[in-house]
Amino acid sequence: MIAHPFAARKAARSRRTSQVTVAAILASLAGKAGFYSCGSHGQTALAETLEAAGIGYRHAVELGGRLSGEPGEERFPCIRVAAFRSYAARMGTDEWQKALAVALAEPAPCFMCAETLWTRCHRRLIAELLVARGHELTHLLAPGRSDTHRLYDESEVRDGRLYLCGSLVA
Repeated sequence: MIAHPFAARKAARSRRTSQVTVAAILASLAGKAGFYSCGSHGQTALAETLEAAGIGYRHAVELGGRLSGEPGEERFPCIRVAAFRSYAARMGTDEWQKALAVALAEPAPCFMCAETLWTRCHRRLIAELLVARGHELTHLLAPGRSDTHRLYDESEVRDGRLYLCGSLVA
């Protein structure tokens, strides 16, 4: 499951975990430790509010975005945004794969980032990979609104592996 900060903040504020489909853990993907811009919720306050609502929270900085200069990013020329090309390259590393495995080991993982629109966030690339691996994935857009993830045109799945621009991601 992929969420954006509004959905998590709204669920935490109202203490209604159904907004986050009773997530056992919410993993923040914000790239910088201590940084999270979510209205009145700084990262510490967000964690406390979510915990009070019965939603676990972990800052998964290893899965954070806004990367640049990652080795192999040139393999993804069909991705318009340079930071996303770098992120796609990073996704193939052992370190990134281990961090994703830790997040997915939770009973009901839910990912969020400071970027509201998943289509403009590295969550999109994570979603592509999870769908390629056979996971069912829902984007939480706002309270009561969600979308099932569908692969983008430049994405291809071969034997449970994600390819972008014809190159293997992971």
